[in-house]
Amino acid sequence: MNKLDDLIKISEFHKGRDMELLAQGKDFFEDVDGLPAGCFNLPEKIQFLGLNVYKDGVPRGKHYHLNKTEYTYVLKGTIKAELYLLDDPTQSKKYIIREGQMIYFPQRIHHTLTAINGDAIAFEVSPQPYDKNDYYK
Repeated sequence: MNKLDDLIKISEFHKGRDMELLAQGKDFFEDVDGLPAGCFNLPEKIQFLGLNVYKDGVPRGKHYHLNKTEYTYVLKGTIKAELYLLDDPTQSKKYIIREGQMIYFPQRIHHTLTAINGDAIAFEVSPQPYDKNDYYK
């Protein structure tokens, strides 16, 4: 088994509005007239929130962090995440993250995200604030 599989977490949210599940700590995601909507219980306090638009076939990211961890929630479209371990670049893998899914990136994971089959929109959240000194190509 690839060590990345032990570090990377992909979650899928309940489809459709369910306030009872939300009260129980579970999340939901729904499509309202073609627009994404959802409610998410986050595992950690948020210090950073970003809204990212991905153009079809155009890679974004191509970086890693030594201190920051990230959660990327795909609101619309599909994203290919190409990852490798900073400490062992032979440990690499591609993941497909679809609308209504979230992927977690721990520290020291080089990540490149690309929209596939059309443009995509995602939220990026982190328990650490953005630090320009913790952004490495």
